[in-house]
Amino acid sequence: MEKITLNLAQPEQEEFSFNKQLIKVDPYITVGNKYILLSNYMEGLFKESDEEGNVLDVTGKYITSEHALILGILDLCTNINIENLDLDIVFATGLWDEVKSHIKNYNDIRSDIARLVSQHNQDASVGVVLDKISEKISATLDKLSELDISEEGIAKLFKEFNRVVDDADKKYTMKPKAPSTRKKKTE
Repeated sequence: MEKITLNLAQPEQEEFSFNKQLIKVDPYITVGNKYILLSNYMEGLFKESDEEGNVLDVTGKYITSEHALILGILDLCTNINIENLDLDIVFATGLWDEVKSHIKNYNDIRSDIARLVSQHNQDASVGVVLDKISEKISATLDKLSELDISEEGIAKLFKEFNRVVDDADKKYTMKPKAPSTRKKKTE
């Protein structure tokens, strides 16, 4: 079969007026932007704690991921400046629904998120975890078969073990502070 070279033009931005402002929207989310949006979504959804170490609840992670997706789409696919943008107003005015309606492959993002979440859950399932544990046990047994289990080998192993324990004791044992010898001021 003879191959042809396609001459395709980038789809033009779609425009609509909203609140007396001209909004421009890319009609397709590019592969590069899709990667950014999906990576940010998944990272937020499965993050265990915030920057301060606080454990995040499922609802908070979901809402954060959804808002990050929406802000990301507004930033990457429209001429809207998202700095200081109030999403509640974006939703309440219908602006988000209007922007969404102009992006032809928006539903693809939703399908991709569902597939990625499903894959993540499968990866974290009990069966997969047991398989990984089994692989680790097998690797450990392989290493054990290489151990020198002669009397000398076992003596060396215990000597090294005791050295490591002693080092850990020295490093991590808290020593009580000596009581202060300074006299308290009396008033």
